[in-house]
Amino acid sequence: MMPFTQTLTPMSLVRVSCCVARLALIIMSSTADLLAEAESLGSKTLKRKEEIYKQILEGANTIVNPDELRDQETALVKLGELYRDQK
Repeated sequence: MMPFTQTLTPMSLVRVSCCVARLALIIMSSTADLLAEAESLGSKTLKRKEEIYKQILEGANTIVNPDELRDQETALVKLGELYRDQK
């Protein structure tokens, strides 16, 4: 079985960079959507809020852009507030 090898051309590099940019937009919108969902939940759904904030923080290993980083910081602060208020 021969290994797959491909030489990257300038055009294929452009395609890859476009895909990465689209992925970054998807990630950004999903973290923003998750934050909005957590904020819309009432005080009876604290466990779900906790899950959402943790899900956003787990995304820290993905492509980092300023909007995603801001959402992760917000999730961390909100998770801390959630734990503080449960005492």
